[in-house]
Amino acid sequence: MDIQEFGEMEGELEGELPRDEDAGGPPSTAGSETESGRTAGQRSISPLVTLFSWLWSTKSPSAVIELHLRDGEKVVPDRFAKKLSQGSHGVFVVDESNGTHTVTVVAWDSITRILVRGVRRLPQTLTE
Repeated sequence: MDIQEFGEMEGELEGELPRDEDAGGPPSTAGSETESGRTAGQRSISPLVTLFSWLWSTKSPSAVIELHLRDGEKVVPDRFAKKLSQGSHGVFVVDESNGTHTVTVVAWDSITRILVRGVRRLPQTLTE
């Protein structure tokens, strides 16, 4: 990826600030069915995409989400690029204290646990 492409991608990341309000399911697909049973043009989408998108969109601005990975690493994103995260990987941004940003791409299947800290009021879905 060259600098220009990253600059264009950065615009998409900026469009996701600070939370993604659309927590709907995966995008609909159209086309004919393939041998694998998937629709032509449909990407493999992890079920975690929908769950994480919902968690991200319902968290309060003061809440913190932690992604714990299989290798023991932890990612605490400040931003989530939902449009770029519909396939096998999620795209997250950490805002650094020096004014720069770290873009992290994580395979959805490498996430072993998601914590949401600082929840003051539970969404109705979690109290039913």
